[in-house]
This record gives sequence, structure tokens and C-alpha cells, in this order.
Amino acid sequence: MDLAALEAEAFLLGIWKDFAELEESLSMDELTAVIEANRDNVHQERKFFAALKGVDLDEAGGSRSSSGESGSGNPWEDMKARVFSGGIAKDARDIASLQGINGAKAGMQVGASPKSDIQYSKARGDGW
Repeated sequence: MDLAALEAEAFLLGIWKDFAELEESLSMDELTAVIEANRDNVHQERKFFAALKGVDLDEAGGSRSSSGESGSGNPWEDMKARVFSGGIAKDARDIASLQGINGAKAGMQVGASPKSDIQYSKARGDGW
């Protein structure tokens, strides 16, 4: 366990004015309890926002208690793919995850309509 990383994570909560105050006010057990509570809170917020998009993270394999085994090897990316695809994508490697901003970053978008600045012309029937 990296104490500096744990302190940095706890310090980001904004409760302490400096690291010395944090170290004086918390024991190691209290520090780990604060960090775990914050991580659970963040997970619940992510789960809530995913539910607003119609994705149940626990049902789709995004539960924190899961072993972390997923298609792409990165549970966070898999969860984002499920959220951006509206629950259609199974993991981050699924083509259905290339919608919205993820598709734009990858240079393609599934289900995107053509941009208005693209000009199309009808081909003549007599060949090219």
C-alpha cells in the first residue's frame, strides 16, 4: 500500500488544508476508511448516471465485487462503452461502443448522420 498515494487521494476531498493536518488528524485505519467510503460514493454516482442512460452496471458486469474480468481487460473502459452505447455494447472493443464522442475520437461513429457541410451529388446513369 502506497501511503503517499492514499494521502493524495484523501487530500483531494478538500477537507484538510495541508498534508500535515491530514496526517495529524487521521490514523491509518481512518485514512483507509475515508478513501474506501469516497470510492464507494464515486461508484454509486457513476452507477446512478449510468442508470439515467438506461444501463444497469451491476447487471452488465460492472459491479465492484466482480473479479474485473471483462472483454477489453479494463473494467472502467468497458463500463463507459456500455453507458455510451445505451447498454448495447458488451465491452470497450464492441463496435457498438463507437457512438457519440467515443466514435468521434476513433474517427468513426456508428449511426451518425452525415454532417451538413458534406456535399453529395447524384451519379449519372451513363457511367463514370
